[in-house]
Amino acid sequence: MKKDIIVFGCGRYYKSKKNALQEKYRIVGYLDNNAENLSPMDDIPVRRPGDLSELPKVSIMIMADRPAFIGMYFQLRSLNVSVEYILFGFNEKPAHNLTEKLSLQSGAIIRPFESRLAIVYKNKIFPFANEDEYKEATRFLHEATNPYVRWLATMPTNQMGRAFGGEFGTPIDRYYIERFLKLYSGHIHGDIMEVAESTYTYRFGSDIRNAYKLHINGGEGCIKGNLETGEGIQDSTVDCFICTQTLQFIYDIHSAVKNIYKLLRPGGTALITAHGISQIAMYSYRNWGEYWRFTEMSLRRLMEEAFDKDKITILRYGNMKTAMCFLYGLCQENLEEDDFEREDEMFQFVLGAVCVK
Repeated sequence: MKKDIIVFGCGRYYKSKKNALQEKYRIVGYLDNNAENLSPMDDIPVRRPGDLSELPKVSIMIMADRPAFIGMYFQLRSLNVSVEYILFGFNEKPAHNLTEKLSLQSGAIIRPFESRLAIVYKNKIFPFANEDEYKEATRFLHEATNPYVRWLATMPTNQMGRAFGGEFGTPIDRYYIERFLKLYSGHIHGDIMEVAESTYTYRFGSDIRNAYKLHINGGEGCIKGNLETGEGIQDSTVDCFICTQTLQFIYDIHSAVKNIYKLLRPGGTALITAHGISQIAMYSYRNWGEYWRFTEMSLRRLMEEAFDKDKITILRYGNMKTAMCFLYGLCQENLEEDDFEREDEMFQFVLGAVCVK
């Protein structure tokens, strides 16, 4: 038999847990401090907390995120509601936020404690009576349940290497760059131009007619060309242009994209990668500058300045772990293959753009 409860708080927090709550309890009333502006919930009128005397004497489930639930608890206490009748949505599945997820996984709960509230975890009690104290309590809980918190806090402030992991093995970003080029290797054929070298042209290309190298200073075997100014950029020259980790070093990226478009023959493809997260490449920074980091959104809008929207594909790669290890100067060989499989939109480490003329 389901336990009868009154729900206090009818906003987004309650709605995120409503289905699970209704499976476990029978809701016989609703309270909200904004009751006069709310319609009935499931044909039950929403009342103000001051109307409690008109409702059955059953437990009241506080349904609000912090800091609101703290004030709502003390509000009920000021209305002489006994602590035995006060429940917390914080303790109910599904988790609404990271703190609740941590608590539900660890078995921690919120309950009244003396004149305050407390997060209780095993034999540890973390009391609080306001938002700042609540944050302190959740911080203690985080440290008590997750050994990595203190470990991460003691990590050095300096990176372990200054060559992007290249002094120990293969740079982590190259994993994503090469995965991208391999995925779209079918575009790498005919007359191909690559920035500075032809490594990826020969590694991923097929049916190669000519392999060109583009460099701002020219040099042996290189075409002297400047994507920013357009110097040396010939119209409709190649079937594929490979431009990896270059855009961040060009200040006028808008002109650069237009000149990339100019290089391509009709139907030709530009394969472009750029960093979303990275330390500064100091040699390049000092010699010709480093200006930009990109997101999936910004790279798409940039490409749309020259290419048709429906001929642009943007890919993002990376997660918190691979980005963090890259920033510390670790290499691919320090990680496991599985570390590269998770993609996290919040950590857009490397971006790839496939643009067809």
